Parts: sequence; structure tokens; C-alpha cells
Amino acid sequence: MTKSLVRRVSTALSPLVFLIASTAPTYAKDSPVAAPAAVNPQGAAAKAWNFAASDVPVDPNIVFGVLPNGMKYALLKNSTPKDSVVLRMRFAVGSFAEAEDQRGLAHFLEHMAFNGSKGVPEGEMIKLLERKGLAFGADTNASTGFDETIYKLDLPNASDDLIDTGLMLMRETGSELTIDPAAVDRERGIILSERRARDTYQLRNLIDQLDFQMQGMTVANRIPVGTEEVIKTAPAARLRDLYDRYYRPERATLVMVGDFDPAAVEAKIKARFSDWQGRGPAGGDPAIGNVDYARAAAADDFIDPAIQDMVTIAAFKPWTLEPDSKAKRARKLAEDIGEAIVSRRLAKIALNEDSPILTGYFSDAEGWKTFDQVTVGAVAKEGAWKDALALVEQEQRRAIEHGFTQAEVDEQLANRRTALRNAVAGVTTRRSDALADSLVGAAEGDFVVVRPETSQALFDATAPSLTAAAVTGAFRKRMEGLSAPLTRVSAKKPIDGGADAILAALRASSTVAVAAPTEAANAAFAYDKFGTPGKIVSDERVEDLGIRRVRFANNVMLNIKTTDFQKDKVMLSLRVDGGSLLATRDDPTKVSLASSIMLGGLEAHSVDELRSVLAGKTVSPGFGMGTDSFGGSALTSPEDFALQAKLMAAFLTHPGFRPDGLALIRRVLPQQYAANDATPAAVIGRD
Repeated sequence: MTKSLVRRVSTALSPLVFLIASTAPTYAKDSPVAAPAAVNPQGAAAKAWNFAASDVPVDPNIVFGVLPNGMKYALLKNSTPKDSVVLRMRFAVGSFAEAEDQRGLAHFLEHMAFNGSKGVPEGEMIKLLERKGLAFGADTNASTGFDETIYKLDLPNASDDLIDTGLMLMRETGSELTIDPAAVDRERGIILSERRARDTYQLRNLIDQLDFQMQGMTVANRIPVGTEEVIKTAPAARLRDLYDRYYRPERATLVMVGDFDPAAVEAKIKARFSDWQGRGPAGGDPAIGNVDYARAAAADDFIDPAIQDMVTIAAFKPWTLEPDSKAKRARKLAEDIGEAIVSRRLAKIALNEDSPILTGYFSDAEGWKTFDQVTVGAVAKEGAWKDALALVEQEQRRAIEHGFTQAEVDEQLANRRTALRNAVAGVTTRRSDALADSLVGAAEGDFVVVRPETSQALFDATAPSLTAAAVTGAFRKRMEGLSAPLTRVSAKKPIDGGADAILAALRASSTVAVAAPTEAANAAFAYDKFGTPGKIVSDERVEDLGIRRVRFANNVMLNIKTTDFQKDKVMLSLRVDGGSLLATRDDPTKVSLASSIMLGGLEAHSVDELRSVLAGKTVSPGFGMGTDSFGGSALTSPEDFALQAKLMAAFLTHPGFRPDGLALIRRVLPQQYAANDATPAAVIGRD
């Protein structure tokens, strides 16, 4: 299953959520936004990719195109990894397009792309791939979502032969599948096995969540894995119906990124795909319904002994069409910072020794060009849903009523400034797969694909205006016009009073006054000096490996190797003898908490303080435990290498062992133990 919507999320620890959304209705969409001055090409390709009218300058190195039959393509020369090519073929069709007797067939059709076409008979694709040096699964794959199906092929070299093979396979997928009834029957068991593997408490929780939050839409009834009945009995003709109506050039986008000549590859694409025409009548955009923006406040609970205890408050408003522009990006930056601050506050609270939450987050999403949503939520301590719900409700309301401090805004700006600086520094070693996935994401024309330098320039133009007042104002406007809250709790044990009790808890929380946040000054990093520098007792080279090996008088060894894998990046790794091998039969938990030593912070700084002290720096507190060592690794920049080294040294010599870190572990463990027993796969992984 691929992406279901475009979502922005700010979170401290990754929440196990798929689609969640928080709250006062508006039923009219915003007034149309005036079109910005155009700075991009105005040809057919620019219009097809929807960047012609934008004032955000598109990446000039990308060759965008559209064939007369409507198929779009994008080509980008890139040399990381060297002499390789990444292909992606996206079809604007997914499970939303299925009729009731086709539920699961969009995903089934994805499987049939590997089970016979006019040019590649059934059973021959794997042999063909192996002859070309590719492996099924490792180098070729596919995924099906609600509104798209994506085929992926990674070529190990950029030879004409391999590129021709890749283009041939994509064309076969687009128009030449045989969908033989006997082959369909042979594939049913594989798909049913996949469905059984995915039929877990997580999937049931997801379906319940979609059904509750998106009443009036088809989302909950169009999960891509489909129904067992349809997978068992649907005739090949129903697959062919979906294929002929939706696998058409006007719904196809081909993306290629790699070490090739774009002009030569563009000629190959035109020769291979220009004569492609759809068969029969085209399928229309499926009607997926809409959420009820006038719906009263409601609550829902989902109970399963393996589920994480979670609370969410979600709300919706109608989606508004707004092309990508500098003004939109500036507004979104201000909104993002506000949302990140709410998540940051929840993360800080989660570290308190007596906190009812393990992590918290604030997110927003645009759902299939239909609705706009926001969510505040948290993973709760087992049995503490009521306290967790009150906490997230009040933190969201605190942000609306009292806004943000300048220190909070500055911290977020510093983090973004550093991320953009690093992206610009590493522009020549961006990986082809990541670039290709970005171009696939732009296929619907929702955003303009830009170079890192452009993103940095847009940020630099906006950042000076982002005062605490400006960010507060943007966040408040973001929260205007939302529907009444939809509150949801997942728990391991039934909730006394069910939905009524949840609504009562929310109403009770909303009557509690919230105070303004306090302005806190950031301290300086306390570990700048580590005494007299060590004495070097040996300095040698391992010539065949290109390694310099330095040994100090205290027997510490330093290995140094220069590479060009990632420009302006430094990988630092620290290993101290030990690790989980120190555990014994008599004392199996002897070192079990060593992997979480970071949660205890340092003697001079808590984990939360470190987040503020190190804001804007390319460092991470990567210290824990491996099988045979303590330590960790981190990816930093040349400018911040010394700070990263000091941070790792501080965790080695001055760990904090703070009680709030241990308390967080104790809140996490019951959730983890329950998950370990939840599914056959989890039991295998546990044992």
C-alpha cells in the first residue's frame, strides 16, 4: 500500500498512525488566490506538469515532457550511484477506482504485470531479469494505493541494452498485459496469503479509524488489499475491465533518474511510447464522497489487547485548490513551524517522569484533493487515555490561545536552516531513487520540483519575517474553520462508558484554563574540554583500503578514511568493547538498558535540553549498544564534526542516568510486550 494522501507531520517519536486528523465549521472555500508572475517555461510539458504558472522556479536540469497521447515523463541525469538508472512508472489509478465486485483487483492487477504480457510470456520475466543482472524484488517491485499504482525498476548499469529493456518492460506493463485466466487463478493463492499476513490488529484499527473519521467517503471500503471473496472469485474479465479503463497513456507518468544522456533517453521514450493508445472507453475519476463538515463532535474507541494506547483529536475542512507559489510556501513554512513547536512541547512533556504519554505529535494532511485535516495525538501510557487526552487537548488550545515564544521559533528556524544548508552542500551526491520518488510525487502537479538552492533561497527570504507573533498568527489562521472534533481512543481494555465517556473527558478538559508558555533561555553545551589531548604512539596507513590508523597512548584507536560517497558529510562511529554479549544466562538483563542510555541525557543536560542546545547543528546523540560493543554512529557535517565528537565523548564519560529516562522506558515496555505477542511475525521476531 502506498501513500494515501499528502501529509505533513511534526513528531518527536514516530507515532504508529496511518491517517489521522483535529476542530468549527466553514462550508465555503477560500477566495481564489491571484496567480503569481510566471518564471517557468510555458510549453505543453510545463502545463502538463503544472509548473508553467508558478513563480517557484522549477529545477532546470530536469527534462519534462508530455507525448501527444498524454503520457508524461521526467528525466534527470544523476550520478549517485554511478552508472545506474532508476525507473518509475506511475498510473493514476488505485483501489478507489474499483467497483464493489472488484475490491482488491487494483492490487491484483499489479501482480499480473509480472505474470505475462505479449512480449514477455508468463514465467519469463524473472529469467529475463536474471539474464540482465537484475533480481526480482531487489531491483523490481510495485505498490498499489488508493489513487495510484507505481512500478519500480532499478538498473545496475546505464547501458543502452538495459535502458531499452527497462523501457520495454514499462511499455509491456502499460498496454500489453495478457491477464490470462489460468495465470489469474494461479496468482490468487499468493494474493490471499499476502492478505492474511496483513490482516492484523493494525489493519483492523486502520479500517475502524477511516470509517469513523471519514463517514460519507469510500475510503474504509477501498483498502487496497481488498476482500477475500473478490480475490477468490473475480474473473479475469473484471481485471481486464480495470486495466483497459485506467492503464492508459493519459494516466501514466514515467520517471527516469540516473547516469544517462537525457536527450538520448528522451528519443527512446518517444520511439517506445508514442504509438500507445488506450483500449475502449476511458474510466473516469472515481467518486469517493466527502466528509461531513457539519457533523457534531463524536468519539470512537478501538479495543485490542495488542494495540498501542493512543488518543487523537481530528478535524476537517474543505480542501482548497492553491497552486504552488512563493507565497504559499512562505505561509506553509510559518504553519509548519507552529505545528513543530506543538509537537516539540509534547515531546518535552513525554520525557517527564510522571508523564501520561510516551510521545505526542501534531500533523496535517490534504486528502485526495477533497479535504484538509489536522490532528493532535499521543501514544499514552497503558490505561492513561483520559490524562493523555486532556494533555493533548490543552496543549493544542494553549498554542491557539497563547501562541509561541521567540526561543521556540528560533529553535525551529535553526533546525530548518541547517537542514537546507546540508542539502545544498550535498546537492551533487543526491541519490537517484530519492530524486525519482520526488518526481513521482509531483506527477499530479501539486508542487514544483526545485533544486536545494532554490529551497534555501525561499527560506532565507521568509525566515527574517517569522517572529513569534507571525508564526502564532499563521497557526491560528490554520486552525480556523475546522469541523467539530472527532476524538478517538485505542486501548487494550474496554473503556467504561465507551464513546460517551471519551466525549465527557474531552468536554471536561476544554473547561480547564491553560497558561501561557514560559520563555526559557538555552544553555551552552557543557562539554567543550576533555583535558589534555592524548599522545599519539603510532600512525600508519593501510594502503589497499585507503585507511589511516592512529593509536593513542591510552590504546584508543582512530581509523580515518576519505570517501566521496556523500559530499560535505562525515560519518563518525564509536565502538567500545562490550555490548549485548555481556549478558549471561544468570543475568540476561545485565545490559538490556544500555541501548537506551541516550534517554538519560548527560550529567549537565537532559535529553530535552540537548534538543535545544544543539538546535541548528548537524549532530545527533547516537549512543547505544550493539551485539559486541557500546557506542554508536552519526552522520554530521565538516563544520559540526568536532561538536559531534564531543557529544559522543560526553555520553561515554558523563552519562546522565536520569530517572525520567528510566520512567519513559517503563511506560514503553508494556506497549512493546503486548505488540510482541500480537501476530505470528511478532512472535517469531521476539523469539
